[in-house]
Amino acid sequence: MNLNRRDVLQFGSAAAAASTVGLSGCLSGDDDGATETGDENDADGLDWDDGDYPSYGSWLPAAEDAMLVSIEWDALEDLEAFEAGDRGESSRNGSEDVENALVAADDGLLSLPTTGAMSGLQTLQLVDYSSRGLGRVVDATDADSARDDLARDDLETSLDRLLVVNGTIVCTGDVETDELEAELTTSSFSYDPEFDPTDEIGEFAIYELDEAGVGATETFAVSPDAVVYSSGSDTSRSDVVRVVEAKTGERNRFADEIERFGWLLETVGEGEIVFAQYGDDETDDSAETDDEPDAADGFASALTFDGDGGASAEAALVFTDGDGGESDVDEDEGFGHSADDVEFGDENESQRGTVSATWDDLAATLETGD
Repeated sequence: MNLNRRDVLQFGSAAAAASTVGLSGCLSGDDDGATETGDENDADGLDWDDGDYPSYGSWLPAAEDAMLVSIEWDALEDLEAFEAGDRGESSRNGSEDVENALVAADDGLLSLPTTGAMSGLQTLQLVDYSSRGLGRVVDATDADSARDDLARDDLETSLDRLLVVNGTIVCTGDVETDELEAELTTSSFSYDPEFDPTDEIGEFAIYELDEAGVGATETFAVSPDAVVYSSGSDTSRSDVVRVVEAKTGERNRFADEIERFGWLLETVGEGEIVFAQYGDDETDDSAETDDEPDAADGFASALTFDGDGGASAEAALVFTDGDGGESDVDEDEGFGHSADDVEFGDENESQRGTVSATWDDLAATLETGD
């Protein structure tokens, strides 16, 4: 099956745009953790403890569709080195006045993961602006691009990775749980609400804000390793609980239900920046002909900076039907042509395609347009 960069990027960009307006509650599965995924996709269950599957995938609960962004916070300095424009006081808002050369690159190995990263950062920024509690834990607006910690500077808690899991925010690191309990349950200013501790799930303590008596409008889950957060008048608690239960193993994970999604994550691995999606492509394909390739059903893309100006990237894509022939996952379809070294592969009768590439000097490559 052919891989078409245009269709894949359209698929991914639609997901990224959706995340910025909040997908919490929209991509969730049934409350009992069951989903209708189709027998052909059922996995026997993945061993998440043996290191074969990236840890970020364990946060994604079973659902009809999936979208996941994972960003190691100290990679932002490398990412932002490719930005130009007036960012004002905020360096991580993904605003339209900041152009990032990686997002704009015509190589899908660069543009896919960075598009996901920008959407994740914008989701964090927008939620921070609208929330009453998130800013008491994280600092989404610090203008220092060299800062490698997402937590507020005055906290002992350290958060080094941001995930956006179907619209729910997860920050992982070294969490001082007593510190955050005090921060969330006491009010230093009149406009700071007090969150109520309401439940426990494994090592996670649940804190909810219900000022109007109509249900939680903001919900936190805090453990020694992570902070999970969601806001919404009727979905914040259920969003957080689903994610936490997936992590603790009390709910099926998406990759447990969809073997192909597990393969996507296993293939791209633990990149510094990861963007993955799986589900129905809602883009308009009415003009597609027999000569045009189908869009992917799902993809995962990862980008890692080496600290010396170079980078490596991985991408994996899956399709519903294969034609039994050689997969057109190549430079002609917009993947890997800018790299110094690139390898392509396909398997399962061309239903799965892979690309792996490295750049010795990423900035020089983008400047020359190679």
